[in-house]
Amino acid sequence: TKEETFFYHSDHLGSTSYITDDNANITQYDAYLPYGELLVDEHSSSEDLPYKFNGKHFDEETGLYYYGARYMNPVTSLWYGVDKLTEKYPTVCGYVYTLDNPVKFIDEVGYKPSLSALRKAAKKLGVELSVIRAVFQTETGGQTYTKDGRIKILYERHYFSKFTHGKYNKDRDISAPTPFKGKTHKEKGKEVATPEIDQYGNPSNQYRRFEKAKKLDEEAAYSSISYGSFQIMGSNYKDAGYKSAKEFGDAMFSADEDKMLDAFTNYISANHAMRKALLNHDWATFARLYNGPSYKDNKYDTKMAENYKIFSADPFKGYKESKIKIPSR
Repeated sequence: TKEETFFYHSDHLGSTSYITDDNANITQYDAYLPYGELLVDEHSSSEDLPYKFNGKHFDEETGLYYYGARYMNPVTSLWYGVDKLTEKYPTVCGYVYTLDNPVKFIDEVGYKPSLSALRKAAKKLGVELSVIRAVFQTETGGQTYTKDGRIKILYERHYFSKFTHGKYNKDRDISAPTPFKGKTHKEKGKEVATPEIDQYGNPSNQYRRFEKAKKLDEEAAYSSISYGSFQIMGSNYKDAGYKSAKEFGDAMFSADEDKMLDAFTNYISANHAMRKALLNHDWATFARLYNGPSYKDNKYDTKMAENYKIFSADPFKGYKESKIKIPSR
């Protein structure tokens, strides 16, 4: 018998709206209430395919969504079971959506940075909270994770080439003296298309290249990617407070954003010129030191200035602590 092939069509939240077969016929239609409770679940195929709200698996027997680390009840809009990290952060409710915002902040593993950690970092650096939030917003768009839940990384082939002394430059996918570029770049004042081999590409490409490079030289590979919330290069592991690039990378891959914040605080504290630029709101100098001499190509300085202005008006914009108390055990 011929195997059936189905195609998921998701909305802006990653929730399945329609499912079609290989003849483009609609076989399933789902619609949801705000927290994932099924409003409509129509299907004409032989089975009701389970990946629904946020693309997560819906268990019909329990009525719960499985998020990998724990279950969520779409009727009560609460997680089933207290997050184990609650013991580490006693002021944070372990049952609710991150920041009470199901659209922008869905943190199924409970690693979203706490406000207390942000305040502590700002105090240590002697800057306003809005400064730290401006850097975070600029580096990652305020999103630490990719759509499939992994932390954002960026693989830099010219770093790998440098650390391995050009030994693997025959494979331009992972090693070359020149960095990757976007889909287009400027050449002699004109915007031109970048050859595919020289493009950064999507998040999956970053992980694929990293795994490929890791098989050749593990420490060099860990040194050649930038990680998470603040996109700190692995080669800066010492200033970030770690003994090796691998130790630093593994800490970042744990997806604990407080660790990412600590790494950023340590890194800036170890670099006087960067800290001074932040204190003076000298975004051009900071961007040059933090992002490199080509910072203007991506307008890092102007983006940071704009984000700082936004968060200066409201340092806690989109970042509200839950008022719900943790239930007694």
